[in-house]
Amino acid sequence: MHRPCPFMVSAAVIGGAALLAVVYYYWSRPKKSLEVTVPIPVPTEERQGAGADASDVLFNIDDEHVREVCERLFMQEMDMGEDYMKDEQTAELGAIHIANAIALSGETTQLMKVLRGSIPPANYACIQKWLPSAEMRVNQLLQDELSVQLIEEHFG
Repeated sequence: MHRPCPFMVSAAVIGGAALLAVVYYYWSRPKKSLEVTVPIPVPTEERQGAGADASDVLFNIDDEHVREVCERLFMQEMDMGEDYMKDEQTAELGAIHIANAIALSGETTQLMKVLRGSIPPANYACIQKWLPSAEMRVNQLLQDELSVQLIEEHFG
């Protein structure tokens, strides 16, 4: 009688173990709620005037100065993205700006779910295309903006 090849037996055992690990991970993780809640950023003037607490803040950052810069950049990137998305010729540039805003918020999954139902599929796909590289662009934007702010505070 023919003996089974040890290589094939090992491959089958390892493949079966990997499959069981994937199934175990899928069934053991907590299920997420389907309800999506996206916090709406409140301009700094309104927040201070209304005496609002920290629960309505979009960015949960301890440093007030950095939080204000993040909020301003988020609104700026979203506004520019929306303006560019209106025209077919500049839609790609708009997708870059919206991807930057999404990466800046840190709530990528929730914002993409909201956008999926509110923009055309072509624009959604374009945003998805630029999302992986958006974090690098956002880090550079934040560094530039914070350094300009710091220079203006101390030397302006």
